[in-house]
Amino acid sequence: MEQLLKRHEEFIRYALFGIAAVAADVLVYALTVDHLGVRLSNAASWLSALIVAFITNKYWVFHRGKEGFPQFLREFFEFTAARLAGLLVQVWGTDALIRKGFQRPLLGIRGGAAKLFTTVVVIALNYLFSKFLVFRPREVQS
Repeated sequence: MEQLLKRHEEFIRYALFGIAAVAADVLVYALTVDHLGVRLSNAASWLSALIVAFITNKYWVFHRGKEGFPQFLREFFEFTAARLAGLLVQVWGTDALIRKGFQRPLLGIRGGAAKLFTTVVVIALNYLFSKFLVFRPREVQS
């Protein structure tokens, strides 16, 4: 069991910190929805989750914290672009699956099976984007 945990340690950290990002999303939404309304609260909660995910992925999942400010900004913009791509996959993928007949409810949620499927795909894409594009080792520029 210990070997299994060691072999998948990075992904386990990714999953645990992902839960923290979801918690930030829900908390900010809950705290702001009565004051800002649904749309602004969703935007603020998504942004808070993005920041939590970026910081935790950068420093504790992929251990990329020794670069300067320009590298920090580059990674932040790349991370944001990757998450926006994931958002598009989530929105369009769920819609496309439902339109193609994958409308099965899950936990009483219309289209829930399509939503769950695309969510799993987006989580995998986010991990791959983060690991191999955003936080990949780079040559130090002199």
